[in-house]
Amino acid sequence: ESSKIIAHTPTPSRPRQKRLSHSSISEGDESGTESGTSGKSKRSFTPNKRTALTSSKYTTKSKPFSIATLDISPTYLENSPPESVKSELRDYVGDALRQQFCMTFSEIKELVLESHLSSFASRSDFEALLDDALTDYGAQKLKNKWPQNTRPESLYAFTKFGNKLDRYRAALLDLFSTTARTRGNLFVKKVEDELRERVSETDCRQIFEEYCVYKSGFYYLKGTIALDT
Repeated sequence: ESSKIIAHTPTPSRPRQKRLSHSSISEGDESGTESGTSGKSKRSFTPNKRTALTSSKYTTKSKPFSIATLDISPTYLENSPPESVKSELRDYVGDALRQQFCMTFSEIKELVLESHLSSFASRSDFEALLDDALTDYGAQKLKNKWPQNTRPESLYAFTKFGNKLDRYRAALLDLFSTTARTRGNLFVKKVEDELRERVSETDCRQIFEEYCVYKSGFYYLKGTIALDT
């Protein structure tokens, strides 16, 4: 067998590096340091000058001071009437309503203006005092229907006389909460259906005379329609 002969190419020897002496290293370091810093520009450490803030740019306009105000209503400044005077007003308007059975609020105010209690009308809370007086007396503020072409307003009635007709009076006023006018037979039917009673013709006539006016075949509550003169 023929043996394979591998030719080894001799590796070229590296040139031997020259050892530097300690003195040359020091010189090289110093020269390198000088050469590295010589090419660079020196950094300026001079502090930047700050420009002064102009007063025109940053000066804010001072806002005017707001003064708190308190709204006081005239009612707050008025003293409440003495209880004796309020009781006198209550009895006066209550007795008048008791005699008339049914009155509008404007009629009651006019009644006070023409009486010795007219000083109440100059008060800003006159209407509130008048409403309280009627309520304390036992008057009922109705929620009735108004005829066409009329101007609705508050309507008051008194129904608590302490007799057997009080139930019929309440039934009649309740009937006017759904209609502005009625007939006698409709009222009689309402009493029969709700109270299970039969109202006599005399009692029916009396109740209609107390609270109603008659016009063109229908009954209307007092104050809700003008009668022909």
